[in-house]
Amino acid sequence: MKILWSPTAHDKKNSNMYKFMDYINSKGININSYNDLYNYSVNSIENFWENILNFFDIKKYGSYDYVLSDHKMPGNMWFRGLKLNYAENALNHDGVAIVYKTEVTETKTMTYNELKDKVSKLYNFLRENNIKKGDVIASYMPNVPENVITFLASAAMGSIFSSTAMDFGSKSVIERFNQLKPKVLVTSDGYSYNGKIYDKINEIKEIINNIDSIETVIIYHYINSDISVNRKLFGFDYIYNNYAGNIEYERMDFNDPLWVLFSSGTTGKPKGIVHSHGGIILEHLKSLSLHINLKENDRFFWYTSTGWMMWNFLIGSLLTGSTMVLYDGSPFYPDNNFLWDFLNKNNVKYFGTSAAYITHLRKINFMPDNTDNIKGIFYTGSPLDREGYEYIYKINKNFWFSGISGGTDICSAFFMPDILLNVYDGEMQCIALGDKVRSYDENGIPVINQIGELVVEEPMPSMPVYLWNDKNYDLYMDSYFSFYKNVWRHGDFIEITERNTVVIYGRSDATLNKNGVRIGTSDVYSIVENIPEVRESLIVGIETKNGYYMPLFVVKNNNMDDNMLKTKIKNEIKKYLPRYLPDDIFFVDDIPKTLNNKKMEVPVKRILMGYDINKSVNYGSVLNPDAIKYFVELSKKLKI
Repeated sequence: MKILWSPTAHDKKNSNMYKFMDYINSKGININSYNDLYNYSVNSIENFWENILNFFDIKKYGSYDYVLSDHKMPGNMWFRGLKLNYAENALNHDGVAIVYKTEVTETKTMTYNELKDKVSKLYNFLRENNIKKGDVIASYMPNVPENVITFLASAAMGSIFSSTAMDFGSKSVIERFNQLKPKVLVTSDGYSYNGKIYDKINEIKEIINNIDSIETVIIYHYINSDISVNRKLFGFDYIYNNYAGNIEYERMDFNDPLWVLFSSGTTGKPKGIVHSHGGIILEHLKSLSLHINLKENDRFFWYTSTGWMMWNFLIGSLLTGSTMVLYDGSPFYPDNNFLWDFLNKNNVKYFGTSAAYITHLRKINFMPDNTDNIKGIFYTGSPLDREGYEYIYKINKNFWFSGISGGTDICSAFFMPDILLNVYDGEMQCIALGDKVRSYDENGIPVINQIGELVVEEPMPSMPVYLWNDKNYDLYMDSYFSFYKNVWRHGDFIEITERNTVVIYGRSDATLNKNGVRIGTSDVYSIVENIPEVRESLIVGIETKNGYYMPLFVVKNNNMDDNMLKTKIKNEIKKYLPRYLPDDIFFVDDIPKTLNNKKMEVPVKRILMGYDINKSVNYGSVLNPDAIKYFVELSKKLKI
């Protein structure tokens, strides 16, 4: 396999990973390479995570009875007795904390002192309004500093935070937040994307009217719209001008909840994934400091919305004392060069993006004007082919470039960059420290140089402490442990090479992952199947060499003209999920279903990808096997 980049001796010796290896060797352990360190990290789980805790300057209190209660998943506990707080650790630095810009504002900066001052004002406002430990604060915000401030104020007082993006429709937001029963909604009157202003007042009112638990609304004036709601309503400017005081950080148990992220909702309601203060602190310090090599005052950017776990990952950079860079808007507005100019002018060292963004730039043969200040580029969201890797090195042969891949479930990545290692064409550099990841074949046997299921054989601190409203672990077990006993099944197809590099082949379930942002098929169905002329539908997303292909299949309810119905379907989807318009709409007689009446999304996807029909479908489990025939014939025409 072709080597595209190799670190210099200076890169290696001055890296955080190298310093951590020295630290481990000072304990009498003989570590000479990353693979040595990785093997130590997964074969001595408790010792490794205890060394992570002690290597970083984490503000913590008390002592702990054990590192890990047991190795049985789920339900295991980490560092019982230890107390800490995410916000206290994030705000314990100097220098510039945030650089930020939107499509409608100029670039601004915020120091750690300024950030802490604004967090303290919101914190004291929330306390005066009777918000306390364990209460939920829900955010429906653009990617602006106020969302970070809200999260940190929530964490400081021990409340539980949850965030969705402004391009989510009200139905999707209500479906998620209604599960949490939030007391506070923090939101914005609108946002801008690709030069267009989107007013969100009607959506906000609909959300408030459908979630009775909301007592207080805090509004961020992005477009300065007037708003009145039947709740207590305050603006951020009012809070900043009328509140002051110190922060008394709530000392949280290591395993206490920090935030709730939501799954895509492929087979039903999106599930609320609860992560802990301690687990996220350790995981993000490991990932961002050791793997991405972030140091104090380094500038780190990831193009993300506030509804994607990469936003949560990005704010973890505050734990390292580096500078997080935020941008709210289209990466292509007003032109393709804008984002690169923005990063270069603001001395961004590490640039995170999606595979879809890189693929788009490659297809249009775009070459940025200036990349001198960017040291590393990382991607996630979907697989990237070798052409994508080679395209990046046409831009600049000196980039450190690699993918990361993990998920909302752990709010991090199983596969990471490492500045000690070479970059091989089309391969992610390594399995992350502490993550005992294997690729299982169809018999549950670990394999090398062969495609298999991504599994995790040992606990990780950032695995969910529980799923929302599932404290008996029934949904947890069904989601991750129903396939293999005491082994986490993630739902990705992967190949681990003999070099311990990794290639991702996409989801082994039916999640949609267009534009690098994952959503569930149920989000589309809830829109399409509310159209009177539609009886039912099925949608799949397929990674192809030419990009992401997402066809929608519809069973009509009447004889409405095909073109008229296609237009109606697209208009309805555009209202709620504008970035998820199907590439094609096909009208079919029937949707294939299992014997228990579930849509057969994964088999249809495999058929369209040209897989052997006998390996794609077990006809004995199909309720209506004749429905399969259409997709077999279509696959011959599409030739994906």
